Amino acid sequence: MALPALVLPGEPYYTNSGMAQFEDIHQLDFFQPLPADSVREILAKGSLRVYRQGDIIIEEGRTRTRGLYIVLSGQVKVIKRITDRESKTLAVLRAGEVLGEMSIFEDQPHSATAVAMRETSVLLLSREEVQAFVARDLELGVRLLVKLLQVMGMRIRALNEQVTLLGSMALSLRRRNLPMD
Repeated sequence: MALPALVLPGEPYYTNSGMAQFEDIHQLDFFQPLPADSVREILAKGSLRVYRQGDIIIEEGRTRTRGLYIVLSGQVKVIKRITDRESKTLAVLRAGEVLGEMSIFEDQPHSATAVAMRETSVLLLSREEVQAFVARDLELGVRLLVKLLQVMGMRIRALNEQVTLLGSMALSLRRRNLPMD
């Protein structure tokens, strides 16, 4: 399903579960620093995708789609495969959050799998479209890139906290197994 060529304030866009107003979308966290005209341009250039519960949006190790996914509604669970039978939930994303941001900056397979936890609508901006925004409108491009860097920075901080916790746990276990002098 694609968005109309131009989404105007007060005009709805439709998903399988109903409709949302432009104002609702503009209030999402990702769009907050952007003026309404820029949000309309992003909505017009992006591709709306609706996923059912359990659908895979991004698959770890694959390069099927290169782009930025902006969650408009629903929930997305991001998981990392640990073994063939085990995985770890890295995050649960809600409306206004993004995924796939690393594919804007690098040409590598996806590092995790993203699964719709319930019906979820996302706006997909291809890597090329994000690059075109930067080339066409430097101010908009910089705002988009700064927002992506903020998201990546928050995720790196969370990862650092997890690594510190795991390191502390490993040290504690190691100390328990070492003989006392």
